[in-house]
Amino acid sequence: MLIHAEVLPTYRRIRQIGLRLNHKLVGTLSKEAMDTAGERLGILRNGVLVFGSEDETAVLMDYAIYNVRIAGQNAVERYLEQSPPPPDSDEMGLLKDMLEACYSLFELVDVEPGVGVTVRDALRNETDFLADIGLSRSGPMGGCLATRVIPLREQGILMSSGAGLPVDRATLARIIKALEQWFETGTDFSLLTPDQESNLAAVVIRTCLEAGMSSRIVYGTHAETSSRTKPAIDPRLIRRANPNDPCPCGSGRKFKSCCGRRPRR
Repeated sequence: MLIHAEVLPTYRRIRQIGLRLNHKLVGTLSKEAMDTAGERLGILRNGVLVFGSEDETAVLMDYAIYNVRIAGQNAVERYLEQSPPPPDSDEMGLLKDMLEACYSLFELVDVEPGVGVTVRDALRNETDFLADIGLSRSGPMGGCLATRVIPLREQGILMSSGAGLPVDRATLARIIKALEQWFETGTDFSLLTPDQESNLAAVVIRTCLEAGMSSRIVYGTHAETSSRTKPAIDPRLIRRANPNDPCPCGSGRKFKSCCGRRPRR
């Protein structure tokens, strides 16, 4: 019996709205935001964004949108203030839900084929349903996934914000050890400040990237990701970029005029 099958058409529609919104939000990111995200995730090296894999761009963009705050606001908050959609629109509803997004470690405990998976938030000890068609077909039950989820309040389900990083046992142990250095024992992860949320996401992501988890990055269905949130990148740009090639961040500018530009002293 597919308990959540009735939300599938709505989820597909919201997912497409989310892809369009994500593209707009990426377009608002400043070089400062990108460099800050890259530095926190260990991707910025000597003023240049260096990607260990093509898919790491999705991880960087997601962190820059939600966890980098410029003048006290993240990209979602700035967009709502500067370019608010109509009050009763689906776009406005999703943006408000995006304000409640959180990053965590999720254990896959059950599956509804073709719909999604039941997940347990390992840090907040909460169980919910994550709508994700691709994950329902390929996600290993009992496995662990590091990702950001958006609570779709009206539908009563979760939706991921982008690419999720698989977490194996060895990497999970490293993450727990790293979190113990940042957070006190007994920390209520459901009541984090924006700075604490940023630190949490950075610790988890950075540990996953150092362990090579981006080589096994998890996306949704082919239909959902035909216009993926990650920019398309020429494989030749990974690790070492030609100054005149398109920038790996997807801005459309040359690398030397974008992320490859050295910070002013």
